[in-house]
Amino acid sequence: MIIVNGPICKDLGLHGGSGAYGPGWRPNATIGRAVRLAQLNVGGASPGVGDMSTQGAPSKYTYCVAENEEANPWDALHVERGFRADQSTVTVLAGEPPHNINDHSGSSAEDILTIIAGAISITGANNAYTGGETLLALGPEHAATIAGDGFGKREIRDWLHQNARIPLERYTHETMIERFQNIPDGPVPMVVDPELLTIIVLGGPGKLSRRGCQPSVVRLIQQLGRSGDRS
Repeated sequence: MIIVNGPICKDLGLHGGSGAYGPGWRPNATIGRAVRLAQLNVGGASPGVGDMSTQGAPSKYTYCVAENEEANPWDALHVERGFRADQSTVTVLAGEPPHNINDHSGSSAEDILTIIAGAISITGANNAYTGGETLLALGPEHAATIAGDGFGKREIRDWLHQNARIPLERYTHETMIERFQNIPDGPVPMVVDPELLTIIVLGGPGKLSRRGCQPSVVRLIQQLGRSGDRS
């Protein structure tokens, strides 16, 4: 998955509003497809050869979005990671397809976060095995409600670290029990470290959010042939 931040999003016409994950946005699709072709033709990620995914996913065709910074009540992802707002960055993660989080009735931050905690706490999800980074893509309406109750990203991370948990007895495989052997009898946290929860705002109107897993890397975009500091 590719997440782009900063002024370059408008320069290229990258989309982060309604339907950002879906079809209809040529810049998003073009960049995502170009990366996939590079993986196939340069990296050798051909199905069944270099890519041993059991079933694959539609997201492997193209998976590129811009964060909806205008609807974000907090710092954008790249600012949170130490870059200036007027700089452009690309964040890349080997993300599984996004899992829908549907909550049309929650009227408070804790209402919505309770639903999100349930969506994160799935025994078969990648983060249950790896204990690694989780991406939470909040829809603007969910983000506004959560922020309206005084929650910043720190509070969201801490709340989900404490509440997105699965009882240890739901893991029956010997290797899974070994992985969590240092955890007391209490539930296993799906967000093992609050800092491993990456939060962005994405999409348009609607009380929906998405979550995904896998570690991310962010890099500054160097724009060539431009005047001024827009790197």
